[in-house]
Amino acid sequence: MIQKMMRGYIGDKRVKLAVQAVFVWIGTCGVSYFFDLIQENLFSNSIFSILTFGVIWVLFDRTLEDLRQLSGKKRRNRRLLYAGMLTYLFSLCIIAGEKLKIDGLLDPGFRGKGLLLFQSLCLSAALFPFWNFLFSVMEKVENRSRIAEKRPWKNGILFLCVWGGLFLAWVPVFLAYYPAVMSYDFHRQSQEAMRGFLWFNDYQPMAHTWLIWLFLRVGECLGSYQAGMACFTLFQMLIFAASSAYACVMLYRMSGKKWCALAFALFYGICPLISVHVVCTTKDIMFTALFQVFVCLLLERTFFRQGRQRMLFDVLWVLEGIVMMLFRNNALYAVAVFMVFFIFCVEKGQKLRVFLMAILLVAGGKFALEGLHVVLGTDGRGSPMEMFNVPVQQFARVGYYQRGGLDEETWGILNRYVPEEYWDSYNPSLGDAVRWPIESSDVGKAWTDDYGQLFRDWLTIGLRYPNDYIDAFLVLTSGYWFLDDVSWAEVYGYGLEEKTGAISTYMSSTSEVLPDGIPHESKFPVLENLLEKVVSANDFYGWPMFSKLFHPAMWCWALLVTAVLCVYMKKRRALMVAWLPILYQATMFLGPVVQLRYVLPVIVAVPLMLGAWMYDRGE
Repeated sequence: MIQKMMRGYIGDKRVKLAVQAVFVWIGTCGVSYFFDLIQENLFSNSIFSILTFGVIWVLFDRTLEDLRQLSGKKRRNRRLLYAGMLTYLFSLCIIAGEKLKIDGLLDPGFRGKGLLLFQSLCLSAALFPFWNFLFSVMEKVENRSRIAEKRPWKNGILFLCVWGGLFLAWVPVFLAYYPAVMSYDFHRQSQEAMRGFLWFNDYQPMAHTWLIWLFLRVGECLGSYQAGMACFTLFQMLIFAASSAYACVMLYRMSGKKWCALAFALFYGICPLISVHVVCTTKDIMFTALFQVFVCLLLERTFFRQGRQRMLFDVLWVLEGIVMMLFRNNALYAVAVFMVFFIFCVEKGQKLRVFLMAILLVAGGKFALEGLHVVLGTDGRGSPMEMFNVPVQQFARVGYYQRGGLDEETWGILNRYVPEEYWDSYNPSLGDAVRWPIESSDVGKAWTDDYGQLFRDWLTIGLRYPNDYIDAFLVLTSGYWFLDDVSWAEVYGYGLEEKTGAISTYMSSTSEVLPDGIPHESKFPVLENLLEKVVSANDFYGWPMFSKLFHPAMWCWALLVTAVLCVYMKKRRALMVAWLPILYQATMFLGPVVQLRYVLPVIVAVPLMLGAWMYDRGE
């Protein structure tokens, strides 16, 4: 209906004032409601409402003039459809996110959800000009990229320069956190590594635990575990710098623009979001480097390689993908689903080859994961409850909020999976708060004994308390879709003493087998103090605009917008590649918590997706 009204306005000036007045009034109501929601009453019931009406009127007038200039009804309709879809989704996320941030829950029932959808529609009327402007700008960028004069640098020289430049740029950060940022799961992995292969557990990727074991052995040879972990950090820096250099070269090849490669090389080199992570011992760093190369090899075979060269890159892609999946347990599922999409997207002559590649990649990944157990001689298995983070949160939320009104049957079902003693441990933003104690108790067996019964019980409770189920999922994942969410940076606390802000930099090397731990001895304390203010005290909150670069939701939205632009401009091959990071990110929505390290693969994939979007000429 809205699309028909917009077309009527564009084509018939007789209804201009009426249509524009309706849309601008709706947009003004949406803006006023939003600022009322966040306790800023400036834009409602005051003179500022009139000013808001006037501003939106001008923006709408220019927007519709821009739509008139589009050639052809089909092209205009596509702009209205895709820009309108993103506008509405963005508005919905803003309002839902603010409600969850303020009240901790959405308005219940059909009436509450209906009002949410309507309020989002009103706000989207005000935001549509901005999203339309984005589409207009991206179309101009795309048109210029078609005629861009390419004066290629020598790719090998560019690779070496970026590789060396990034490594040198990270050396001061390495010295500041010498020998490494030993946080997150390092306490568990280092303990397993010190005790030997028999103690390895695939709760964390055993390939990564093996790397820690290797460099601890190097430390023994050097006479210091601290030196061994310093070697680990330098090795990781070299790998990540190499993968980032390859990505910058790939970006230059696709865009034909030097500034694109240099801009992202500069971003990788100086942004604390990247540089502090690179000296951290978490598995996500090695996985991100391998994921970056995996995407680059996919771009090679999609855009640049034909015949025997493509066959060679197919082999490299499969082998590299198998190694990549060893460093992230959920990567296997993302790659398996992606290969299904990939088979349907490639040209007919390639389907059989891609089908065989899918079998080799998925089977090879699974075989490699199991093979590590055989080679290392360990049978340590992580808990299968890792995949039930969302259901655990949903059960716990129902118990926490509805305990006074539960009937006997519902109480019995909940206690079978999440006993009442754990209900008070419910943390909306942290699934581990309830899941961890359940894993280590006898109750954990109820989650794995009968999946069919588990699903029926989960569905039964969900039909009785749908609002709690929806709220539990949205609060747990809000960091991925709500731009103003800060729970991801504060879920474990934050501050210079806690060292658990946007990036956890606390040291967790102390264990039973390392009672004194591996000492942290900063060689550049001035820089460490500056970086700690950013990543632990979260001082980036006060950085205008640039603070959004630290928000996981910013990168998830960038990935989504790039994918939508590929569909809008009919860039089939670029969209095909974009499915890989999209599906990987989808697995993160089932995780226990939102953290910045989890979106690192998306962060390194976004510029590559933009390059593919520019290079693909579409239909």
